[in-house]
Amino acid sequence: SPGTEERRPPVPAKGSKTRGSCFETALEHLRRRILTGSARGGDPLSELQVARDLGMSRTPVRAALRRLAEEGFVTLVPQLGFFVNACSVQDYKEVNDIRSVLEPLALETALPCLPGEFLEAQRRLWKGHEEALERGGRMDRDALVRDDEAFHALLVEHCRNERLKGFLRILRAQIAQIRLSSWMAAPVYVAAAVRQHLELLDRMEEGNLGEAQELLRRHILLKQAYLSSYLG
Repeated sequence: SPGTEERRPPVPAKGSKTRGSCFETALEHLRRRILTGSARGGDPLSELQVARDLGMSRTPVRAALRRLAEEGFVTLVPQLGFFVNACSVQDYKEVNDIRSVLEPLALETALPCLPGEFLEAQRRLWKGHEEALERGGRMDRDALVRDDEAFHALLVEHCRNERLKGFLRILRAQIAQIRLSSWMAAPVYVAAAVRQHLELLDRMEEGNLGEAQELLRRHILLKQAYLSSYLG
């Protein structure tokens, strides 16, 4: 009303974080710990310790942990807290069996939609990994995990079958753990998988869908073969 000072919401101090941004920070931090293997299957995740590490309250950390439970990364055990989910060899086999069918199917509608610069960038990336292998240098396993994750995620993202994408998103946590474990396996797997990425890119650039789908299927099943020996 006239003469009454309008009340405005307080402006957050510079550098302060909103609850939403704290949630996103905690979620990314926890997810990355699991995906990089710094938090392994069976490890507890303390709300209090994570909150202290990130300089925030426990509320957004608890929300992030609940989101990770929905995604299949962690489990809440009553009276004990959150624990990172562990995958058995049988779990890996079941997930890879499903992936070997669904990802080649996703490639069918993704291939015509992939931009040329994506294929060129991926070729440079995996050629760099191949050259590092040939030089006999120490492989950056974190980079391999990250690049493999990005490659497969982009294939799925360009798929035009929304229900298929939804099924693969449900498996995201298990796929991430498989990816981490497989790149930590024997060096011979790393070399074979790097070559397969380059061969797959060759077929994709040629527009040869049938051979690209078969290579993608074999690439996924190669993971399973090495994981069975590595973990078994």
